[in-house]
Amino acid sequence: MQTRGLRAIGAGPTTDHKMAIFHLSVKCFSRSAGHSAVAAAAYRTGTRLCDERTGECHDYTRRSGVASCMLVLPPGAPNWSRSDLWNSAEAAENRRNSTVARECEVALPVELSRSQQSELAEAFARWLVARHGFAADVAIHADADDRVGEMSNDHAHIQTSTRRLHAEGFGNKARELDAAATGSKEIEAWRARWAAMTNDALERHGHQARIDHRSHADRGMIAVPTIKIGRSAGARERREHNQAAKQLNAEIADAIRDRA
Repeated sequence: MQTRGLRAIGAGPTTDHKMAIFHLSVKCFSRSAGHSAVAAAAYRTGTRLCDERTGECHDYTRRSGVASCMLVLPPGAPNWSRSDLWNSAEAAENRRNSTVARECEVALPVELSRSQQSELAEAFARWLVARHGFAADVAIHADADDRVGEMSNDHAHIQTSTRRLHAEGFGNKARELDAAATGSKEIEAWRARWAAMTNDALERHGHQARIDHRSHADRGMIAVPTIKIGRSAGARERREHNQAAKQLNAEIADAIRDRA
């Protein structure tokens, strides 16, 4: 559950606007919806990749906001490039409605430096690869002006293959993520692991902030929606919007606390 835009009542006042938040979402790329694993990887990593199945080249080398990217492959996997990996993932699917890739998006703690964020995202990707045997492509997205207060939007896209990768190439699907009986349990395990790894990194680097993957209801907390603090066209508009939103959010929280 994404906690951006919710203020917990009874959790104590917040004075530091530069805070780690918990966010982990998972989605699938389906051929029936017109998705391409090659195109998705090119966009997220800010690279140029050509889809051998369609003959189309996807060039995102001019896009901004990609701080770093890396491939994480299982032990003994072929020494593939990014193009090799995702073209092979596409070639392994022959159905019109095949799921060609999966993505896990996580919010990165703004308290950590760029290198520490990258280390954390890579470590989590390696845990996923070890657990499921698939391949992962990690892209860190962080704009230069995004590390100021609640404007921070540092996050990582971890695109994974749907099939396990062996020395000979792609094998069976990681069905534990597709089955109704196990899929939600696996994603919950991902959420718990990401929270634990993030908190360990925050503690290791001397920060008091912590995140919690549980919902407010599971934690026995009351939450009210507040004004989302997002991007505007220019720096002046961002400052004015954020100041007004922060003030209104504080007033909402104070009123709810007083009423409680």
